[in-house]
Amino acid sequence: MANILKKLKINLIGCGAIAAHHAEVILANGMIINSVVGSKNSKNVKKFAKKFKIKKYYLNSHEMFKDLQDVDGFVVAVPHAITLFYVKKIRKLGLPALIEKPLALNHNLLKPYLKTKNIKVAYNRRFYGSVKDAQKFVSKKKNMMVHINLPEIINDKNKSKKKIYKRVLSNSVHAIDLIYYLFFKPKIIYQKSVYNKRNNKGCVVIFRDLNNN
Repeated sequence: MANILKKLKINLIGCGAIAAHHAEVILANGMIINSVVGSKNSKNVKKFAKKFKIKKYYLNSHEMFKDLQDVDGFVVAVPHAITLFYVKKIRKLGLPALIEKPLALNHNLLKPYLKTKNIKVAYNRRFYGSVKDAQKFVSKKKNMMVHINLPEIINDKNKSKKKIYKRVLSNSVHAIDLIYYLFFKPKIIYQKSVYNKRNNKGCVVIFRDLNNN
C-alpha cells in the first residue's frame, strides 16, 4: 500500500515558459518536482525553482544525471536543437519521460527512437474539445478538403527570416500530428511547393487514408 500512495518524483529539464506550464500540471496532479535543470548561464532557473518550490536546481545536466537515486521520471521542455541529447540519455536509463515537441526538425534523426517505449512526446492538442468535435465530423464524411494555415500566430518583429522559418517548422508538428490522428495514418499522394505574390513559401498536399478516401 505504501508504494501505491507514493508521490511520483519528476526531474524537470528546462525552465522556460513551456516548462512552467508542465510544472503547473505536474504539481496539480499530485506529483513532486524533484529538481529542475537550466542552461549553464541561466538567469531564470533559480527563480523558477523558488516559484515552484523545487528544492534542487542545476546549471549542468551532467550533475543532475549523477543524482538519480530518488527519481521516477522526467519531463523535458528545451529547445529542439538539444532535445535529442536528453532523449538519448533518458532512453538508456529506462525511466519514463514526457518530451515537449518537436524532438527534431529532421525526421531521419528520429529513426533510432521509433521503438523506444519509455519516451512519449507531448502532443496535447489531441485532447482539445474542438478536436473531439472534429473527430465526430470526420467520422460522418467520406471525402473532404482540409485547409491548414501555418503558422497560426507568430510575432515576427525583430526576428530574422531564419528564426521565423524554424518557428514555423517547430509549430507545424501540431497540425501534422492532428492530420494523422484524425485521418488514421494517411498517405501523401501529391505535394507541391507554392508561392504567393510576396514570395512566401507554402505547400499543397493531398492525402489518402487507409480506406482510400
